[in-house]
Amino acid sequence: HTPAPPVPPIPPPPVAPAPYNPVFANPTEVTMTDLKATLPSLAVIPTLRSSADWVNWESAVFRVVGALGLRGYICRIPLPGELRDPTSRVVLPPHYDFDSPPEVAEEYRVFWLHNDVVEHVVVGKLAPEIAASLPPKRTGPYDLPTRTARDTLTYLRSRFSVGSASTAESLKDGVVKLTCAPGTVPKFVESWRYAAFQLVGSPWDFTEYQKTQRFVDGLPNTSGWMVLKDRVRRWWQFHNSLEGADFTFDSLATKMLDIYTKWKSQNPQSTQNSQPRKPSASSEPSSDSSKPTTPSGDSSSNTRSTLKCTNCTMTGHTADRCWQKGGGMESGRDPARSKPRANV
Repeated sequence: HTPAPPVPPIPPPPVAPAPYNPVFANPTEVTMTDLKATLPSLAVIPTLRSSADWVNWESAVFRVVGALGLRGYICRIPLPGELRDPTSRVVLPPHYDFDSPPEVAEEYRVFWLHNDVVEHVVVGKLAPEIAASLPPKRTGPYDLPTRTARDTLTYLRSRFSVGSASTAESLKDGVVKLTCAPGTVPKFVESWRYAAFQLVGSPWDFTEYQKTQRFVDGLPNTSGWMVLKDRVRRWWQFHNSLEGADFTFDSLATKMLDIYTKWKSQNPQSTQNSQPRKPSASSEPSSDSSKPTTPSGDSSSNTRSTLKCTNCTMTGHTADRCWQKGGGMESGRDPARSKPRANV
């Protein structure tokens, strides 16, 4: 009897490598003085005081954090099976306890070092009353930090972004029903991007189908955009999700604008017609533009100004309407009215 070969052990799931530090050359040697010296300027970020400031504030925060190479600390965590954005690798705090080896402890320290830089960007331009309302940063055992920059952003989004299902549905309906002509594709894309940005990470986010199929449904029925619409339609005919698809909401938006750029170069006159018309400084004036114009009700004044009285030699009336001696109105009465009326 030959014994069965031993079953090979199941390998543990791969451990994500420690995040690359784009801010510091050697994270293990960074001190708090170095950290404060590398904090970015927040001049481009507006102050967040109310919901009216949310869109511009969040957009500016993402630009600054992205320029630092730390977008992974605040980007949205994708759902299971959702297509992951390779440009935004999610970075989460590593598990750390008494049994953690030194390399894990160092990874833990580096994570919170980077997180503090991102947290500085997120909370640096909050109104004082909003900053005071933030949840505490250290609530775990042994006073270890627990609130990440992503947690802070999620909390702020719940307060100042779309805060109810009815508001979210209204926002969705507004863009899902949009259609556009070739010349208004950029405005169409901008409206969709604004709505998607408002709802991302919220419980009422667009579905994959809405952000792709319903997105392209509003495009013009012309050659370039029809190819894009057909491509998305064919995908959803045979699939139930975007897993494995070669397009995303962002890539579709970029493609739409690329097609628009090509269409614009081929139809410059149509592009001008799609914009509000403005007076042209180079347009030639009409042949009568140099002549003074008066309202139609005052046309008689122009006629009177050309009249000249042969009785008193003054302008503005004729001899039969002249009040001077020898004129038709010398007696103070209109000669036309002084004639007797016929009895009817």
